Amino acid sequence: MKTPKCVNCGEKMLETYTKQGLLIYVCFHSHMTKLDISHGAMYCSHTQIEETKASFEYARNRYPKAITSAVNVRALRAAFADLTKQTRLTYNQLSKAVDNTASEESILEYANIAIMLDIPAEKLPKLFNAAMKLGFATGIDTKAAIHALSIGVGRQSRMVLDNIGIMLKAQNAYEAFPKLDRVAAWKLYALQLITQKAKLLPQPDPKKVEKLQREAEIHNSHTKLGEQLLSMSK
Repeated sequence: MKTPKCVNCGEKMLETYTKQGLLIYVCFHSHMTKLDISHGAMYCSHTQIEETKASFEYARNRYPKAITSAVNVRALRAAFADLTKQTRLTYNQLSKAVDNTASEESILEYANIAIMLDIPAEKLPKLFNAAMKLGFATGIDTKAAIHALSIGVGRQSRMVLDNIGIMLKAQNAYEAFPKLDRVAAWKLYALQLITQKAKLLPQPDPKKVEKLQREAEIHNSHTKLGEQLLSMSK
């Protein structure tokens, strides 16, 4: 469906979601006073378009989180592009690996952290998928699960890895990889445990997957809204 235009000012409207997950279209060119529930749209009350700067200020005050998310994602995208320029890793690969159950903001954030903490970039799709499955098994969402993977392995934190059900004894890691230094042996052993344990798990409950997909979609729509609002300020 094409994004509709405001019936009053004729400008293209912005797509967003309500807290209840309802898709609506909003015109920010003047104060929003008329909600057409039947069409899921909020039109402006005037036929004359206000100055762009005033419209942006109004929108920024009304949706600060959307703009903050958009600014953050822009920075994360730039960092991700720089960190992965020597690899073939893409955001789409990671999003697919977690079955679209985490927002772009969360995926990029923890992918960047993982790479900076020396977790191999080319292994991240498989590792994120494993973390997602472990997260479902331990009752946490995908965002928390990939956080546990990135921070737990990257910073060698057994306490954080415990959130996805990984119990690791350092001595076992050193004995498994005696030719590696202790840090490298610990990380490699942890990554093996994560992938091995995830293989033993069944596929996640489709209803839980759908719920997280919907939440991620709403979060991404807010980011998109923030990007549209930022473009208004130029």
